[in-house]
Amino acid sequence: MSILCEDGQTTPQARERPDSAVGIDRGVAVAVATSDGALFNRTFQTPKEHERERRLRRRLSRQHKGSANRARTKLPCRN
Repeated sequence: MSILCEDGQTTPQARERPDSAVGIDRGVAVAVATSDGALFNRTFQTPKEHERERRLRRRLSRQHKGSANRARTKLPCRN
């Protein structure tokens, strides 16, 4: 699988080992970690996760501030 993303930076002319590949790992603590040791912390959200967040935030907006139900709904909404 190959992933290409534009980050606005120029590519280096030569690598230390041109025949080597770079592995990418999508994790929990850090969003993306490469085998070079570079860490990229970016939020990734699937369409289903996005819809769940919208539902929770909508439910949260309709609840009374200070209520126990609002506190319970607020827990999964934390970033």
